[in-house]
Amino acid sequence: MLYQKNLTTGKVDAKSLGPTEVIKEQKDPNIEYQIERAKEAATSDTKRIADAETNYFRANKVDQTIKVLNLLADTSDEELRTGTLGPLRLSATKLLNELGVDVDFQNVPLAEVLNAVGGKVAVEALQGFKGAISNKELQFVIDRNPGLQTSKDGIKLQLELLERANNISKKYYTEVISPFVDKNQGLRGTLNGKTFNQLQKEFYEANPYMTDEIKDRITAVQGNLDPEYSKNIVIRNGIRYLVNPKTKEITILPNVE
Repeated sequence: MLYQKNLTTGKVDAKSLGPTEVIKEQKDPNIEYQIERAKEAATSDTKRIADAETNYFRANKVDQTIKVLNLLADTSDEELRTGTLGPLRLSATKLLNELGVDVDFQNVPLAEVLNAVGGKVAVEALQGFKGAISNKELQFVIDRNPGLQTSKDGIKLQLELLERANNISKKYYTEVISPFVDKNQGLRGTLNGKTFNQLQKEFYEANPYMTDEIKDRITAVQGNLDPEYSKNIVIRNGIRYLVNPKTKEITILPNVE
């Protein structure tokens, strides 16, 4: 209740308050848009940082995988079945089972195992290196990956490319992601006067995944066919298909001049 005094008569009258006027805040659509964009950027940055950290901490596992697959690539089926290389057989079996590949070295030719695993490991691992390696370079290798699965030389080059990508990824985390996040608590801001995008571009230029020499090596072995793979090649309408007898996966092979 509000009381009002008449200054002429001195009379005090009670006054009731009217309904409270509610002033609705007018939102600026431009500000709302900027807020939403900032939220999206924060989510994207968080994922980018998390992916880089994951790749860095799984690097040793990837190195171990590459080491075992390289040993397999240099081993004959007979050697792998003997007791001499029993520890390698057990190690490889355990590792490949962890990758979701059920293998039996006693009954499955080694070439088939390398074909199934090489393709699976290569594609999945390479896709995990986004950020550390430019999308253009990654796609170049992924597109040519099928042509590297049909010969021992191709598979060994495939593994070499994985090792190269893994090393670049570790370097990317220690030289770009980690110091930038430590300073800015995210990917906004600057480090040594440069934005994150500027530093990432410089990293790509200083640490190329693809070089002319590597591209030439890929071209040299792409589509090569070792005898142990020939029985799994099917040609339909001039197109070559590689059929994995274990997984039944069908891969289109590149044309060979």
